[in-house]
Amino acid sequence: KENLGIEEIMDKAKEANDLVRKIQKEENKENGLKNTLVGIYANEDIFIYYNLGDSRAYRYRNNYFQRLTRDDSKVQNMIDEGLLTEEEAMIYPERNIINNCIGYSDECKINIHSSIGLIPNDIIFLCSDGVTDVIDDSTLKSIFDKKNSIEETLKEIHSLSIKNGSKDNISLILIKKEHEVNE
Repeated sequence: KENLGIEEIMDKAKEANDLVRKIQKEENKENGLKNTLVGIYANEDIFIYYNLGDSRAYRYRNNYFQRLTRDDSKVQNMIDEGLLTEEEAMIYPERNIINNCIGYSDECKINIHSSIGLIPNDIIFLCSDGVTDVIDDSTLKSIFDKKNSIEETLKEIHSLSIKNGSKDNISLILIKKEHEVNE
């Protein structure tokens, strides 16, 4: 769709949540069938990013690597309260306990934000916790600082996730805003 708004994204997340909750009840699996979500929508005027759970969105712009989303997790709450550092959170025994996701409850509380559109050479990185449980943000930044191709960057992050012992699914997407073409 050419122009998508925050309300439409929220509606789609709620539809997905309602469907998963229905299946959970039909199959008597209310403690299962849960899923995190991360996504973006961008056009020349707006950049919308959103998540549920601990899948993340990052932006790499002009050598600055920024986490855009906030994890819906026990350890993120502890970090916010000053009880854990980011480094301690990486090895905390209950780091995979999330408190919001698709299928978590009947109420779907998507974290959604918007800003001005992307600029040429912006790189957006979307990933699951199979990456961020074993690779910290500073290491991810160092990979992006190499300015390799999208394919090489994806391969390096994927390989490092496996090498570091990821025990969860490893999902990653890289999107690069190219220069405008004048016609």
